[in-house]
Amino acid sequence: MSNSIFAQTNLKPLSLTTGVFLALALTACTSTETTMAVSAIDKHCVAHAQKMSEHAEYSQSPAQHLGAANAMQHCIANPLPANLSDKDSEQIMQVMAISVLSYLKAGDMNGAAAQFRRFDTQFPAQDLYLPDFTSFRDTATALLAGASLQPQILASLNISRNLRLEIERQQYWLTH
Repeated sequence: MSNSIFAQTNLKPLSLTTGVFLALALTACTSTETTMAVSAIDKHCVAHAQKMSEHAEYSQSPAQHLGAANAMQHCIANPLPANLSDKDSEQIMQVMAISVLSYLKAGDMNGAAAQFRRFDTQFPAQDLYLPDFTSFRDTATALLAGASLQPQILASLNISRNLRLEIERQQYWLTH
C-alpha cells in the first residue's frame, strides 16, 4: 500500500469532497429548468398557405386546393397547447375552417371530415360566421352530410339559401 499515490487517510476526504461536489452539481443542473413558450400557430406558414389558397381559388385547381389545405393543417401545433389566448383560438379556428373548405373544394371529403372533427374536438362550443352571417359549423355539416341530411335537420341549419336549395334538389332527385 505504500506504493499507492494516495494514502488511506487522504482517500476518504477526497472522495467525500468529490461526492458532495458532484451531488450539488447534478442537483443544480436538474433544478434549473427553462420553459420555452410553444407557439400554437406558425404565422409564416399560415401566410404561405393563404397565398397557396388564393392561387388555388384563382386557378380553380383541385390539386392546388388540396395542397393549400395540407399546408394549412401543418401550420397548427398538434396537439394544441392547453391555455390559448382568445386571439390564438380565433386564428386557429379560422385556419382550420379554411382548411376544411379547401379540402371540400379539392374533393377530399375524408380530409375535410377529419379536419372538421379536429375543429369540433378543439372548439366544441364555438363557431365562426361566414361573410353572409351563416354558420361555418352548420355549413361544413351540410356539405359533409349532403343529401343524407334529414329535412328537419336541414331546416334547422344556419346555411346559405343556395346551399339549402342545392341539398334539397339532390334529395329530390335521389328519391324520385
